[in-house]
Amino acid sequence: MFRWIVNFWAILFSVYNFIRTVIIPLDLVFINLHDYKSISSNRPIRQKSINDMLKDICSKLKIKANGKQLSMYSFRHTMCTKLANTPGMSYPWAAEKMGHSLQMFMNTYVGINPDIDKQMTKLLIG
Repeated sequence: MFRWIVNFWAILFSVYNFIRTVIIPLDLVFINLHDYKSISSNRPIRQKSINDMLKDICSKLKIKANGKQLSMYSFRHTMCTKLANTPGMSYPWAAEKMGHSLQMFMNTYVGINPDIDKQMTKLLIG
């Protein structure tokens, strides 16, 4: 089960980076394939439609929300948090990949590790 989740995250991260680096600079507009009224009027895809597709994918992969929100934003936020708390991660690299300034990335996603906090307190006290 855990392996499926890791693979799913890797796919989502790859898709996100592809969209951010290839598709968005081209100024393409995606039509909503799940709302036929929107298709007939050539309206762009809505975030709700993307989230509905994500929920369908999670349902097929038997990934349960356990009362938490399933959305592209929640997956992105979790991905940022995982990057921020990966030992040896380059914070400037991760911030750039996620489209954040380093300061925003540090303030939002990098938490204080209790073990490192104890080590730094010992260094401070002497």
